Amino acid sequence: MKKIVVLIFVVMAALSAKAQFYVGGNVALWHNDDADNTSFLIEPEFGYNFSERWAVGATLGFAHNSKETVGFKNAFSFAPYVRYSYYENKVVRLFLDGGIGISSVKYLWIGFNAQLKLTLFAMSAVLYCYVLPAVQYIIHNNI
Repeated sequence: MKKIVVLIFVVMAALSAKAQFYVGGNVALWHNDDADNTSFLIEPEFGYNFSERWAVGATLGFAHNSKETVGFKNAFSFAPYVRYSYYENKVVRLFLDGGIGISSVKYLWIGFNAQLKLTLFAMSAVLYCYVLPAVQYIIHNNI
C-alpha cells in the first residue's frame, strides 16, 4: 500500500514539473458513530493548460459507503471540463470551470410491512452540466 501511495505522489510531481500539466483532486473520509457507517470519496483531477487563460481537464470520482442501508453503496463519476482564468495577480487566480459530467450510483431502498421486509436495488445514471466559479491561491511562482 505504501508503494502505491509513493508511486501516486511521484507521478503527480512528475506531471506537475512541467507547468502545462496539473493534477489535483479531493479526498474525503467520514464516520458516523450512531449509524456505524463509514464513507469515503476519492476524486483525482488531471488537466492541461493551453495558455495562461485556457485549460482542459477531467475528474474521476469514486464514493463508497460501508453500509448499504444508508442509501447508496458505490458511486462513480466522470466530469471533463474547460477552465477559463479571467483574473490573476501575485496571490490569487480567479477562474470558471464549465463542463459535462456523468455519474452512476447504486441505490438501496428498504421498505417495511407488517410481516415483510422489502429490499429494492436500483442503478441510476445521471448526466449533468455545470459552471463553477473558483479561486486558486498561488503559494509560489514555481509551484
